[in-house]
Amino acid sequence: MNSKKPKVVEIVMGIATGCGDQISKKQSYMLNPLRVLEKRGFLPELWTLSKGKNKDRDSYEGIKVRKFPNTFSLLLHLFFDRDIKLVYAQGRPYPPSLLSPLSFKKSVLVTQTYELGSNWLFKRISLFFMNMFTRIFALTPYEREEYIKNGLRSDRVVFSPHAIDYSFFSKKPKRSLDKIRKGYGIDNGDFVITTVANFRKFKNLDVMVEAFALFNKKVKNSKMLVVGKDQTRNPHYKEQGSERYKEVGDVQEVIKKWGISDSVIFTGGVDYKKVREALYVSDVFVNVSDPEGMGMAVYEAASAGVSLCLSSIGSFTSVFKDMVLYSRPRDKEKLAENYFHYYNNSILRNNSGKKLRQYMVEWDYPIAIKKFNNIFDEILD
Repeated sequence: MNSKKPKVVEIVMGIATGCGDQISKKQSYMLNPLRVLEKRGFLPELWTLSKGKNKDRDSYEGIKVRKFPNTFSLLLHLFFDRDIKLVYAQGRPYPPSLLSPLSFKKSVLVTQTYELGSNWLFKRISLFFMNMFTRIFALTPYEREEYIKNGLRSDRVVFSPHAIDYSFFSKKPKRSLDKIRKGYGIDNGDFVITTVANFRKFKNLDVMVEAFALFNKKVKNSKMLVVGKDQTRNPHYKEQGSERYKEVGDVQEVIKKWGISDSVIFTGGVDYKKVREALYVSDVFVNVSDPEGMGMAVYEAASAGVSLCLSSIGSFTSVFKDMVLYSRPRDKEKLAENYFHYYNNSILRNNSGKKLRQYMVEWDYPIAIKKFNNIFDEILD
């Protein structure tokens, strides 16, 4: 009789990269599914390729990490390991994830994007392999609709957003707001516009800052908080060199052009407690990404009751509907108008923040974990 525990393998592109410290542990989309399955009697493992920061890592948060030299090696081990009963694959463009159903194991996929490929061929390849998964987890209603519209079976595509630590972000920080403002050089009367991210070119940071420059030209008592690492020149993110992002400018050049260096505050990478502090001294939160799978910082800001300026992409409009102000991803003039609209209408700003805070309860950690369990009930039945 085999007494071994069944294994669940999560395939990931990288471990502890990006802006991990900026995210509450309850929001870890890498760990949450494994913790749920661990409680159900599974032995969890993280599998990735041996490169970059993964090279010397043997475990992460108590979970075994296995590294493979290439995709073929990983898939071969996946195929021959009989103890593996479920594969949880992260990232559609990532070959080990997309090809994992070739192991003939029960597999689920979280693509982290609603885009199916950069051209017709890649799109068809993606759809071919995505049809092999037992379930596809869609982070937004828009993402689910896109997959079904492109031929994936509706019963296989489930809306399952990442968990948000609502109980944390909906509460004020322990430090006084005056002390937080003072730490950033923000005066009590300043109107504060904030963005939080692991900034890559698709985040359009240059547009958010240039729209602020237009705003700051008329509203001198205003500041912009840029919270997170600037990764726009990081060679690790190879997609940033594509033609798609040729219009994205250097944010420092934008600041120099407009002479707003005293009004734009860069915090660099911070932990999630500092993120909450920044949100609670903010009047408006902005994200004009293109594309964006979910954008967890947006949900954190909404949980804190901060009014939102977002790009008019489906992953935002399908969730936030008429509760926020939208602009096209690279339309700095319209974005500046939206800043002014909130500035000139405190009632709109406050009402929007209250609605968002109430709405975000549905994304709270315990509710998301319960949804996970319900989905796994169906998958493992």
